Amino acid sequence: MKKRLLSASGKIAIVVLCIFTVIALKTFVIDYSHVSGYSMNPTLRDGQPLLVLKCAYGLRKPRNAYEIPILGSILYYVSDKTKVDSVLKQRKSFEYIHGSLPSRGDIVALNIPGNNHFHAVKRCVAIAGDSIPYPVDLLPYEIVPYKGMVIDARAINEKQRKYLMQNRDFRFDAVDSAFVALDNFVYVVGDNMDASEDSRRWGPMAMNQVFGRVIYR
Repeated sequence: MKKRLLSASGKIAIVVLCIFTVIALKTFVIDYSHVSGYSMNPTLRDGQPLLVLKCAYGLRKPRNAYEIPILGSILYYVSDKTKVDSVLKQRKSFEYIHGSLPSRGDIVALNIPGNNHFHAVKRCVAIAGDSIPYPVDLLPYEIVPYKGMVIDARAINEKQRKYLMQNRDFRFDAVDSAFVALDNFVYVVGDNMDASEDSRRWGPMAMNQVFGRVIYR
């Protein structure tokens, strides 16, 4: 009888260990997702399954308990929905431990600015200090003319200059008379540019909005 009890407790311990291992892998290492939309055509098709390598740019800490796989799903269903919505709508960024920048050409998974509980998949085309590899006249600008990672201060008006002076995403380089995106920023664009909302509208993206590199083949 004692042996059977020990055997049963051993099996429970193995099950618990497996659950914690899966949670740890999905939280910090790799997770499953799928493509929604057409902004990455023809590279990624709508509905295509993909894997996100969450540890590609360093160890990333979850922003809240609801982002922890399995545990987050349980908490979502047992918690008060008003409280859940309040937590999910917080504009809290990821924190990286020993983080690094993506390489140019990486396809990354990131949070949509201003709506952090929704995700997007885009291609990294430039990192800090780079010029974007597209002619300026192809890039639509709205409130502020984001022209990539480096903005020539002589090419913008006084209102735009004042805005960028107050924008913490850029530093002003007096020597080159240019606004330069901070070192932990990247510029992302959809492969299907005509159907993509990306850094051409959002501006350069802080790395604390990026949560992994996409593995799609």
